[in-house]
Amino acid sequence: MIFTNQFINLLAEITQSNLKKQIQFLKAENQILRSHCVKQKIFLNERDKNIILKFGLPLGPEIKKLISIVHYSTFRNWVNQLNFPQIKKKNNRGRPPKITLAIKHLIVHMAKK
Repeated sequence: MIFTNQFINLLAEITQSNLKKQIQFLKAENQILRSHCVKQKIFLNERDKNIILKFGLPLGPEIKKLISIVHYSTFRNWVNQLNFPQIKKKNNRGRPPKITLAIKHLIVHMAKK
């Protein structure tokens, strides 16, 4: 029984060591690939976003050290959208929805001159 436990522990240690090496390789490979794509903006579709969320959420705060395809704040916004879907991001682009009466009169006055 003791021999079996030692064997299982050794096997787990070897597997864990191998997984660490694989992760280190993949991280280095990703850094190289990203360095070649620096000038191009990467657009993620909904499927890509869901994959990043699926594997990023279980990492907890560690994701901040690892994530590089999108900014960490973008990832947090995605998480918030998952947790609070009723909250919509306010779109502040473009003209305000209402133009005051004073501005309308000013525009008409300027157009007549």
